[in-house]
Amino acid sequence: MKRCIILIAVALLIAVGAQALWAQQKTATLRGTVKTVDGLAIADVAITATNTETGITWSATSDQRGKYFLLTLTPGTYNIKLSKDQYKEKVYEGIVLSIGQEILLNLEIEPGTFEDVIVIQGETPLIEPTKSTVSTLIAEEFIKSIPTKSRSFHDLAFLAPGVVQNNKWGL
Repeated sequence: MKRCIILIAVALLIAVGAQALWAQQKTATLRGTVKTVDGLAIADVAITATNTETGITWSATSDQRGKYFLLTLTPGTYNIKLSKDQYKEKVYEGIVLSIGQEILLNLEIEPGTFEDVIVIQGETPLIEPTKSTVSTLIAEEFIKSIPTKSRSFHDLAFLAPGVVQNNKWGL
């Protein structure tokens, strides 16, 4: 009986620890729907995301409902290319992703020849309509330039909205 309780306690600790590790995200997600200009979902569209700083690419293909998912993208600036036979190739440039972001980016593709290329320079949406979490991203340059009271990384937590100091525990 005692051994069973210990095993259950260890399993709970592992589950809680795994959850905490999962919360420390180092990547971003890009998802959405590929449609024609008429609003019809298109299947089997090749979507390629290229990190402009590193040149590394991630690929996905839209499903029968036109949905696509690009998971575990490293933070940075991306060019998103759409291609499919009998459709114009389309490139969305300058999509900026930060750590932990899940961006909903619906894409359009037009019928035409493959030689036609449409380039769209855009901005990443500032809101994430699918998430209700609160997070703050503090840039490295900002961290290096601000003075801290105790030279502790804990002081950076107070830069996030809604964080207050608890005098009993110090944070």
